This record gives sequence, C-alpha cells and structure tokens, in this order.
Amino acid sequence: MAKNVAKPDGIAVSIDGQYDHPGFNATNCKVTVLDANLKVVLAASSLNKKEAEIDGKSIRMESVGALRAIRELVADGFNIKVRVTDQNAMVDKKLREHPDTASIEGAYDWWHVQKPLKKIWRTEMKSSPILSQLYSPFFNHLFYCHKKYDDMSDRPKALELVRSYLNHVQGKHTWKKILKECVEARANLEEGRFMERIGMPEDYVFDELMEWENAQSGEDDEEGEEDEEEYGEDEEEWSERSLQL
Repeated sequence: MAKNVAKPDGIAVSIDGQYDHPGFNATNCKVTVLDANLKVVLAASSLNKKEAEIDGKSIRMESVGALRAIRELVADGFNIKVRVTDQNAMVDKKLREHPDTASIEGAYDWWHVQKPLKKIWRTEMKSSPILSQLYSPFFNHLFYCHKKYDDMSDRPKALELVRSYLNHVQGKHTWKKILKECVEARANLEEGRFMERIGMPEDYVFDELMEWENAQSGEDDEEGEEDEEEYGEDEEEWSERSLQL
C-alpha cells in the first residue's frame, strides 16, 4: 500500500530501535521502519549481540538493524527520499556511508532535536520565574512552527516565527525580518570579512548583514563599487545601530 500511494519523488521513513535492557546490558534489539506519513510498518529487523556484525557490543545493534531494514526496502523497490532518526550518530553514519543508502536524505526526529533545549530551559527556569511562565507557551509555539514549515527550504520562515515570539515577550514589536538566505552572506559571516570591513562586532545581528548582502549581490561591478563607498560613509550610523541592538 505504501508503495502504491507513494509520491514519485519518494517516501519518508522513520527508524527507531528498541532494546530488551537499558544501557550496555542489552542482548536483543528490534529496529522498526515506519512510513512517516501513513504510520504503517514497512520493515523490521531483530538482532542479537552475538551476531558476527555486532561482535558482542550492544550499541552496534541499532545501526546494523537500521541498515539491514532499509536495504531490504530498497531491494523491494521502495523509493526512499528521507530517513528520519533520533540523534544516534552510529545509525546516521552507517546509513550515510553505505552505497545502497548514501543517497537517502537524512533528518533528525523533531522531538529529539528540541529535547536538549527543554533540558537547558528547565535548569535555567529554577532561578527565573519568567522563564518558568514562558516554558509551555514557547515550546508549543516551537512545535507549531515546525509543523507549519516542515520543508527544509522553509526553515528561514520557521526561524522568523520563533524569533517573533522571543521579540514580543521582550516588548520588541518591530524588527527586520529574514525570509531568505544567501550563501555568499553566510560565507562572509563565517570569515568575518563584513565585521572587519565595517568595524562591527562578530555577533552583529544576522538579518542586518543578510539584507545588506542580498541588496549588493544583484548589482554589477560598477554599482557595487558605488554602494561600497556609500556604505563606507554610513559606517558610523551602522555601528551606532549595532550598539543599540
């Protein structure tokens, strides 16, 4: 059924393993692969740590089982576009390096992504009543943003919604928005050339630089030189704005 109703560009699958004991004492593991949209089981693999590939090490069972199950689906004719896992580095590495599964796009389960942030927030809110009040509303909003913009290309829009919440709760109701990304701007940010050129701190607001880079990227060489002179004249104004922010 999952194969018949799958879109031409492929399906998304979720992968997870269950052990018979916690920690390093597990003897058996079962890895299940689900169709992420239909919520039906597509494949499963049962393993014992005495198997040759595992060599008595429990932590290897999930990665071996995940690869085994995904390879069975590929051999059966399933076109898998995305695989969703928890943040198990061994599983991700195994699937990323094997030639049969290397072309499948990897993604992390959202619940596991936000789990560390929740842990940090709970620690900090012990000394901050305000963070305690914002805990549930913020993470509800975070899940809403993730659901609304679940496509990777829409992540800047999701980020904007998250930033809007954080700004509003601080009493900031106007700010410059980011709705697209620029590869060249990212490179310049990482190398620090913008900050050196205009005398700003390295933690200067990201969207300010993005807007500046995007504005300049469409200009030809002559116009670019004119813009550079113009921004050079406004250097003090930009520095004052960075201090205010």
